[in-house]
Amino acid sequence: MSRCRATHYRRTRCTSWCSCICHKTSSLQTPESLCQALGLLLVGVSGLPIQYIKCNERLCRRQSRPTLKVNYFFPQWILSRAFQFAFRFSDMQGPELVLRMPRVVPDNAPLMFLAVQGNMEEIQSLFAQGLASPFDVALNTGRNALHYAVNYNHHGLSKFLIESGASPDAEDKKQATCVALSWERIFGRNTESSDMVESWRYLFDDEEYLEARIFPPLHKIVLGLCRDDLERQLERSTSSIDEQDIDGRTALSWAAAKADLKDVDTLLKFGADPNIPSKRGHTSLSWAAQSASRMRKDVIQTLLENGAVANWVDSYNRTPLVYATSEFDDPDCLRLLVEGGADVNLRDCHSRTPLGYAARMGRVKNLRCLLSCGADCSIPDHWGYTPLFEGVHQNHHEVLQVLLANDPTLPSTKANGGMSILHVAAVSGDLLTIEILADHGDITILSEDLPNDDRDTARDLFARRQSIEKEHRAAFESLLDKASGGPRFCSKFQACSMSDASDEFDFAVEDMDTFVDAVEVQATVE
Repeated sequence: MSRCRATHYRRTRCTSWCSCICHKTSSLQTPESLCQALGLLLVGVSGLPIQYIKCNERLCRRQSRPTLKVNYFFPQWILSRAFQFAFRFSDMQGPELVLRMPRVVPDNAPLMFLAVQGNMEEIQSLFAQGLASPFDVALNTGRNALHYAVNYNHHGLSKFLIESGASPDAEDKKQATCVALSWERIFGRNTESSDMVESWRYLFDDEEYLEARIFPPLHKIVLGLCRDDLERQLERSTSSIDEQDIDGRTALSWAAAKADLKDVDTLLKFGADPNIPSKRGHTSLSWAAQSASRMRKDVIQTLLENGAVANWVDSYNRTPLVYATSEFDDPDCLRLLVEGGADVNLRDCHSRTPLGYAARMGRVKNLRCLLSCGADCSIPDHWGYTPLFEGVHQNHHEVLQVLLANDPTLPSTKANGGMSILHVAAVSGDLLTIEILADHGDITILSEDLPNDDRDTARDLFARRQSIEKEHRAAFESLLDKASGGPRFCSKFQACSMSDASDEFDFAVEDMDTFVDAVEVQATVE
């Protein structure tokens, strides 16, 4: 990474929330049909002489900071790397030039999954060992750990990642920055408290980003950026009621995100369209499903009554039901969406169903609701994880109890790497998880000796775990004792002669860290 800076004098700026089109960021990207062969090129430009846009606001002073961003993701057949170039002005630091070539890692890399969990301690350990970096980006989404930390509302982890060097301005493959994701929460009040809203505002304070939103007048009213009355404004004219901001969002989508029922009612009364998607494909119903407000149920019901499509899919092939399932354990919202036409078994871009997300996030009430609505608990995601696999991997004990009460038969299918449910329990299962599987699961169709793709049995993997209590070890042995049927297999430990057994075990222990990195996390994140 290289940086160059020079000082300059502060310039005169536009007034706050200037709506002039000259602040718009111009962008271009590689056509999707060519990405696999040529890679993905993303370019964003604002405030440079090469980008002349005539002002449409008389009070605009046309003083945007010059900014140029270039992101290139190499095609995988050439190199698992990305190239990032950014040039911008800062009032405090002057011109700044940043060059990086971050590693491109699998979407199910440990760093990305730990960021979803908000597990700062484990991430710090990965950084200390040099096994991960705050600059690493996910293969399919282009997101770094900070994107996921912000998206899952982990403020403390976000602060740590920024202090470790992660850039809030880094873009994913859809050109969404961490700053943008954080301000979606701030404007939408999609946090637990007003204090947390202010904490996010302080962490991602970026005047240039806010200026570049180019909010139309109705957006400013809905977001509380001006004191005009929304209904009076619409009585004067409704010509701009469905106007979109720079991210493709309408005033109604912002009102829905805030779960502001009064503004939602007003906009719908004057004819606002609830099904206009943003650049990422989110409609007003998708935003309402993610709202932290207690009024979200009323807003969801109002939108559905006014023609909102419950089964609308965004650019990630996710419906509002997925977001409602993931964000909060609120089955009332789920029932409204299902009654409105949402498909409980629709798979997203990772082939994961709403039930898979409920299991993954530990939403027990949502899990029960989806099962009662006909959700299929046997559908695996792209990595072969069914909801039960997710429950075992995450040690969500109530999730396991609900799923096994619904169907006690443990799946005989395997996830990526040939990992059976026994392998996952061996790697990740805590004592209670293993006891639940043994007491409530029908394990007779599985064999304790079946290997994964690395020819390791579940017993082999469990033997590599550190600091295991006797009670835990006894519970796992009891679980294996209940497994029967299927072909028998002699593991690599059992295949050794007595004279070679010690050497074989020592070799495996030395290679343990690399092995665990490869198999421990088998779930992916957005």
